[in-house]
Amino acid sequence: LRTLRVVVDQELISHLQRRDEQCVSLVGNRSYEMWREGDVVLAFPLEEEEEEEKDQEHRRHLAHCVAPVEPIPFNFSIQAPFEVVASRNSIRHSSALNLKLRRDIRDAFLNAVAERPSIASRVNEYLASSTSSHFFWTELRRDLLDSLADIACVPLDGTIVKPTECLRYSESTPEGQLLCALGIHCVFSSTADGDQRRCRVVSCDPTDSLSLVIPEFKPTHLVSWLLERQLNGAAMPSTLDEEILFEVLLDVEPTDWPHLRRLKIIPTEVQGMRVALDDGLLALSTESLKPLSASRLAKLGIFSISDKSAGPFVLRHGGLESATLDDAYDHVVLRISSSFSADDADSMTEDEA
Repeated sequence: LRTLRVVVDQELISHLQRRDEQCVSLVGNRSYEMWREGDVVLAFPLEEEEEEEKDQEHRRHLAHCVAPVEPIPFNFSIQAPFEVVASRNSIRHSSALNLKLRRDIRDAFLNAVAERPSIASRVNEYLASSTSSHFFWTELRRDLLDSLADIACVPLDGTIVKPTECLRYSESTPEGQLLCALGIHCVFSSTADGDQRRCRVVSCDPTDSLSLVIPEFKPTHLVSWLLERQLNGAAMPSTLDEEILFEVLLDVEPTDWPHLRRLKIIPTEVQGMRVALDDGLLALSTESLKPLSASRLAKLGIFSISDKSAGPFVLRHGGLESATLDDAYDHVVLRISSSFSADDADSMTEDEA
């Protein structure tokens, strides 16, 4: 096809920028916030489209070269001096000039987000991909998302924070349900340099654009939060769903098992007592050790699990299906040889011994 080179209409740009106001009415009574950088002008709608308008062809956001050229997978419009094909229904996607303009558009968008909170707070909406498009535009979208990690663009509690200062979760997942029940708002997370950073925990729909930028909340973060809470002497919430808790903790990576084994989260048959994996011998049943009471067994470091939803978790980490007399004997001998005190031994009756 024959190529037509169109130079941007400077008079049009001057009209759009003729005042210092950020809001310019472009289509009907809809208002847009303009950002100009060199030959690139970006037009961000100030109000969200109504549902019925989103499906209308004329409401799609476009790339313009003075006049509209082609739809783009963004919820804002672009004006730039693109090289277009003779029919003017598309830009030349492989043109060196257009590839340079794509980089300019990226830089202009990132600067707009960094400079204007009104734009930053709606990045997720502006980058929502609503239409299929040429690789030229999808590559721009990927580049924009990759570049947003250290730019404040996540609205949270009346402020705007960086994606790297957040951890995302979906309320529809077991992790999300657990986070809501526990009321987790901040956790420590390791950075690439090995440092610890306190991150805000935010709900994020998996289909949101920012879900590709914000790091995911993982079981390792839950272990960190539970351990910090334990060190501060806080009790586990009474409304906690034990089944979801242990389901999530089953996915903890082996590198975090040393921390996991210190968490006093496993409910026992002793009223109000929760123990850690490292606290002793854990079993789903201690029937064969009767008539010793649960409290006496606990004194010996032998615990019967009261909530069976913890069963798979306990078994994965060395617990027993049913503790036998031989198991108890081996455990007590090991305990005496290591840390079982003389006072503990003196308090045992002859039958118990």
